[in-house]
Amino acid sequence: MRALPFKIPIISDESFMVQEDLQPYFYGILHTHPEVQITLILESTGTLFAGDFIGEFKPGDLFIIGSNCPHVFKNEPNHYSDESTLVAHSISLFLGTHFLDNQILELSETDHFKQFLQSMKVGMRTQIVNHPDLREKFHQIREESGLERLIILLQIIQLISNLKNTKSLMHSPLKKEVSELEGKRLKEIFDYTIQNFTRPITIEEISDVAVMTPQSFCRFFKRSTRKTYVQFMNELRINHAVTLLKKNELSISGVAHQSGFNNLSHFNRQFLKSKQVTPSSYRKNLANKINQAIVWTGNKQAIQ
Repeated sequence: MRALPFKIPIISDESFMVQEDLQPYFYGILHTHPEVQITLILESTGTLFAGDFIGEFKPGDLFIIGSNCPHVFKNEPNHYSDESTLVAHSISLFLGTHFLDNQILELSETDHFKQFLQSMKVGMRTQIVNHPDLREKFHQIREESGLERLIILLQIIQLISNLKNTKSLMHSPLKKEVSELEGKRLKEIFDYTIQNFTRPITIEEISDVAVMTPQSFCRFFKRSTRKTYVQFMNELRINHAVTLLKKNELSISGVAHQSGFNNLSHFNRQFLKSKQVTPSSYRKNLANKINQAIVWTGNKQAIQ
């Protein structure tokens, strides 16, 4: 299947498609398609851009991306090294209009099911590490065909709809579809920012990348992403800072510097605004969770 920016072939007469990706890194071009996409990350880490959402992805993460929502899974830079032995592994389900408009969804018995499908318009994110049954269904659906595959799909959606730890991917559906030309332009902006966000980037500099005047660029970017370029870059930096905080190898000031913040106070304010907690508290809370998990595991082994 050859994918162009913002265009993916429709699933012909099938109601849905199953796709497994196992390669050094995920398809890294910003794109969109009319199918609703459900993706389970099995291996690799990176950043997901989907509509106005920017956030990390890691093994066990499950994402639902709404119809015609521009998105791209960008792996960590070490995935792109010629010497890298890392792999990016995921299983995705693409639900076409044949499935979403099926008359079976008009039955009263499928009201809950139908309501959940409606909520997919803004997308969804969750973690299924503690749901091995759901993970197993994703592996099973690869091997089946025909009615058996459809039954497993319905079971997967039913299991997802009953999860308690789900969050919306976007604030609301994007009202404006992005053209192929605009998609290519956004791709250039995203790629350049990802490669350079650890240093200052001026509006004039990124406008040149987009081949636009600064004023036109600001209007275009806000219209396409529902956020300013400064907001976008700060979110990207905070997302990188979270990754560094989890590794626990740098001081807070070191994390700030390597994430593109030259001012520690500014970093603390932006992190608090984004995560509702300071960087130091975030690291402390993470350490407490790890210690609790170790104690719980130790107690479990003692009981056995």
